[in-house]
Amino acid sequence: MDDEAIKGVSAPRSFSISRRQFLQALSAVPIVGLPWASAESAAAPPNFSFVYITDSHLVTGQPDTSFKMLQESQLFLQESIKAINSLKPDFVIFGGDQVEGPGKDEKNWQLFIDLAQGLNCPWFFVLGESDVSGKPPADKMKTYGLDFKGRGNTGSTPYWSTDPMPGVHLVGLDTSVANSSIGELEEDQLKWLKSDLTANRGKFTIVVSHHPLLAPPPYDGGAPWDDYVLPNGADAREVIATSPDVRMVLSGHLYLNKVQLENNVFHVSCAGLNIYPCEYKHFVVNKTGITMQSYEVPFPALIKKANKALAASTLASKYNRQKSDAILQLCEGEEQDQNAFLSLGSNKTIRPLSKKELKEQQKVLEERIQKEQESLKQGKDKASSDKKTDSKKPDDKREDKKPDDKKSDDKKSNDKRSGSKKSSDKKSNDKNSDQPAKGPEDKPTAEPAPASSAPADKNPDAPPQTSEPSADKPTEKKD
Repeated sequence: MDDEAIKGVSAPRSFSISRRQFLQALSAVPIVGLPWASAESAAAPPNFSFVYITDSHLVTGQPDTSFKMLQESQLFLQESIKAINSLKPDFVIFGGDQVEGPGKDEKNWQLFIDLAQGLNCPWFFVLGESDVSGKPPADKMKTYGLDFKGRGNTGSTPYWSTDPMPGVHLVGLDTSVANSSIGELEEDQLKWLKSDLTANRGKFTIVVSHHPLLAPPPYDGGAPWDDYVLPNGADAREVIATSPDVRMVLSGHLYLNKVQLENNVFHVSCAGLNIYPCEYKHFVVNKTGITMQSYEVPFPALIKKANKALAASTLASKYNRQKSDAILQLCEGEEQDQNAFLSLGSNKTIRPLSKKELKEQQKVLEERIQKEQESLKQGKDKASSDKKTDSKKPDDKREDKKPDDKKSDDKKSNDKRSGSKKSSDKKSNDKNSDQPAKGPEDKPTAEPAPASSAPADKNPDAPPQTSEPSADKPTEKKD
């Protein structure tokens, strides 16, 4: 979503074989099944957790545009992925606008794939308008089809469903329209949604779409906000209302936090990673309810920069001409829109998490990270100790040489320097008789150098990166 036209990226590709060629080669191999998928459904909601992250707008070589932090997009995403691994979710969902256009030769999308592969769990994605926009627009299945199939989607459409774990059903809708901030759900997709929900009864179901199916204020109030919504979102909600299994609908696109309850379904609009307040959400599900927490990227100075950019944007003046920073509070949301407990009982409620609960959750996370770091350090210390022990062995052998051996070595050295042809020929004959001739397989082979990760875009405001996972603190409502 933006007031400006979305453009593709024309940066050249830096490798000789394309991602498409590689994936097409792999597609010839039949896929038996995914290790985290199961055809069995559970009678009751299982205990599990997942992360929802949307609107990362990943791109390289482009300056910041309006309120999007494009120069920081790679830094924000790669550091968030490190922090997400510390949360140990069962799976991750990317909610659309992963890239600011696929880029020439799909450079931006390839970079996104490279970063997302750093996750320690399965991950899934839906498309947003920025993913398919450009001149010409991206062909959805040609550009993303092979990657969809790598996530469990065996169909031929950009909308899909899968079971990321037993008893859990995940539905990914496609609302993206190239070069347009308005979404669309075609009739065929609505029919498919109804059929899919019927076929997967009894599973805890989560529906994901880039555009909200239930638009939050002020996007529910007509012009000029109807330029950003899904016109037939009500049709999708009508289909969802027929299924008692759908517990939650997740969306992005509007860059704001808002939780709404309609027909016993929680509709959660999530702020973007690349736009203030620069967040993603972590959900922990059990039989009683869903605990939702928001996490900011760990760069306060860059969040402040994003804050100022959003307050100075045309979107801010469109929302409130007299008070441009009013848009900031809208995007942050209320306390219950950032960190809350969503009850799954007969009386469904949305309860904000207390500061005490947030501190307890943060303490648990910090203790887990500390244990992981200590375990990693112990492993490194053991490896270093073993290496030192191995390095001492050759020295011990040399120290065990007897004086007679040293004299023998000196004599051999003198014989070699004397240039005696007879002695040299004899040694050569003895050597040839003892050792077989070398073939091509005996030639030493140089080990390939390890591939280095793509460096983050240089930013004078960005702090140095570290290899340790960052313990992002849950976002608390700003006063």
